[in-house]
Amino acid sequence: AGDDSGQMRSLDMLLRNNGPRGVTPLAERLEEIRLRLHAEAAELARRQQMVFLTIATDGLPTSPWSGQSTSQDQEQLVSALRRLCAELPVQLVIRLCTDEDSTVEFYNIDRRAHV
Repeated sequence: AGDDSGQMRSLDMLLRNNGPRGVTPLAERLEEIRLRLHAEAAELARRQQMVFLTIATDGLPTSPWSGQSTSQDQEQLVSALRRLCAELPVQLVIRLCTDEDSTVEFYNIDRRAHV
């Protein structure tokens, strides 16, 4: 109720002043997903089904306890992604919700050259 344009300005200000923060424990979440999918792997194979997984992230991977991304956190994410996609019928999409250069650069690296 009330002035739509004023509400939109208020919402815009709220969103601009409350950006993403905290931890981004992607490797741990992917391991949880991998374990859940392993329980369904035989049924997925029987039905010739594939899982489509979309990861939306605003930052570099971190541990569950720190908001700072380390090279170990990044290596764990790459390892978790490789393991998930190698073991299970998964199609993966990573959606970046950021324009932070270091994050975009990390996800744009052609890791096939590093296998």
